[in-house]
Formats: sequence, structure tokens, C-alpha cells
Amino acid sequence: MTNAGSARAGSGDEAVRGRLADLVAIEARIVDSLDRWGDSVRGHPEAAATIARMRSTARSHRDALERRLDAISGQEGRRASGPLLSLVPPTSASEALQRAAGAAAAAAFAYEAAYQTARLAHDSDTCDLLEIHLSGHAATLADARRTLPPWRTHDARCRTPSPASCAAAG
Repeated sequence: MTNAGSARAGSGDEAVRGRLADLVAIEARIVDSLDRWGDSVRGHPEAAATIARMRSTARSHRDALERRLDAISGQEGRRASGPLLSLVPPTSASEALQRAAGAAAAAAFAYEAAYQTARLAHDSDTCDLLEIHLSGHAATLADARRTLPPWRTHDARCRTPSPASCAAAG
């Protein structure tokens, strides 16, 4: 990779801009969905904290991607159509974590494709940003994995709103 800092003019430049715009849209849709899911994890502090970290990571990624896209194109990023996550809120903490982790995995795949596009365009600054964000999504997946098992077990055993009420239910 060269130290060019931004994509070169031509088809590589356009491809990098397209990938970045797609990533902006993916991160925006993750934020939009997670913003609606507060009730799904209320009463489950670990799950709520994990979803909050995911939302914060996605917002930070979206903002940084928008700045990078503006820097290389001078245009506002486009939004991809359709939801990455269901607009219907999950019915349980485990479902919220499972959906959020799935979105993070899909985003990670999109980041890898964007990274390869930027690499081929010799856009080292974009590659650096995408590597950082890909690591962030990997951390998000690990965080969800650490949080998910207790909630998955709880939800399978008891369909009550909180662990305390489940324990009380016997």
C-alpha cells in the first residue's frame, strides 16, 4: 500500500466511495434499530449495557465514515435501502443480543469487502480507518457472546420479564 492518503482518481476512487457510503448506511441502520430496542433489554443490566456499547460504537463508526467519505469525495454519503435489523423490537434480551450480534457480523463482512477495495485503490488512510472499525465490530461480537449465554438460558427456561421474577416463579 502506498502512503497516498486518499484514493486515486478513477474507478478505484469511485469503488471506495461506494463502499464507504454503504458502510455509513449500515452503521446508521444499526443505530436506528438499537435506538428502538430499549424496552427489550430493560431489566437486564448486562444486556442493556452491551446494547448501549454497540449503539455507541455504531454511532462513532458512522460519524468517522461520514468524515472520511466527505474528505475523499466532498459529497454527503448515500443511504442504502431497507433495514439491516428488523424494525420490530425484539421480545427478549437474548433476541436483542442475537440480532445485534448478527448485524455486527454482517457489518464486519462489509468492512472486510470495503477494506479490500480500499487496499486495491492504494487508499491507506481508508484502510487504516476500516481496520480500526473492523476491530470494533469484533469486540462487539465478543461482548455480545459474553453477555448472551445467561440470557439465552434464562429466556429458554422462563418467559417472565426479569431474572428476579423468573427466580420468584420457581
